[in-house]
Amino acid sequence: MGLRKNPAYHSWDTVQEDPATAPGWTPFAPGDAIGGVEAHYCFRGGITAPAGSAGRHLVCLVSTGATDIWNNNNPQFLAYLNGALVCGLDVNHTEFDLTSAAAEGQTWQLGLYTYCNTPAQDVFLKSRLPCETMRSPACTTT
Repeated sequence: MGLRKNPAYHSWDTVQEDPATAPGWTPFAPGDAIGGVEAHYCFRGGITAPAGSAGRHLVCLVSTGATDIWNNNNPQFLAYLNGALVCGLDVNHTEFDLTSAAAEGQTWQLGLYTYCNTPAQDVFLKSRLPCETMRSPACTTT
């Protein structure tokens, strides 16, 4: 489970807030949906390198489950890792490097500033470590 907040337009600094002291952050659980016309969201959550990941190259995959909407409507993201902007993500760019050599149990703080333009709450956000980066059947993390 992570946290979400609905910031004002161009308020990507919101993703840097400490949810423990900044008002407006609410729980966001697997299965919760987002959406809206010209909607903006911020998300915060943690990622932990799983057992068996020591020394391995790990990437984070961010997906929305959206397959039937035009690219301009599919959510777009600014991804922050431990407070630093690392990349932009969209329907064609869905993953980024966490580390080239993980330490088992290593943790990262993930922040996403999100824009979407869908008329309904029909976008489902998921972040995970893809199995192909682990070469292991048990590698999904949310």
